[in-house]
Amino acid sequence: MKKGFRILFFIFIVGIMSLTGCTGQKKVEEKTSIVGKWVSSAIQMEGNEVKLDPDEDEDMMISIEFEKEGKYKLNYDGSTKTGSWIQNGNKITLENIDKVEIDIELVKEKLNLSIIEEPQVTDKNPVWICEKQK
Repeated sequence: MKKGFRILFFIFIVGIMSLTGCTGQKKVEEKTSIVGKWVSSAIQMEGNEVKLDPDEDEDMMISIEFEKEGKYKLNYDGSTKTGSWIQNGNKITLENIDKVEIDIELVKEKLNLSIIEEPQVTDKNPVWICEKQK
């Protein structure tokens, strides 16, 4: 009888330990997927951030769509550019862009997109803050 009680007590202790042993584990952060359509919600220029209104600021809006297959479509300044994209960590490089350097950084749920037309004056180039469309 004592042996049966000890075995039952041992099983009970192991069960309690297995339930409480996982509480100290850290949650794994979910990474935001770049795939999907992103639309500008604000623009940052010379340290000042201004919210964009799609109805009033149509000429300032940017949208970019990333496909799983590594293709993108960028709508900017009344034109559409297409090509391939590569992601390295939180940096995204767009290929097939002529005469313009585009720097994209993924920060949490936001996509910061800089179009650098004059590489020597990078601190004066605007940064579009884009949000993923659902």
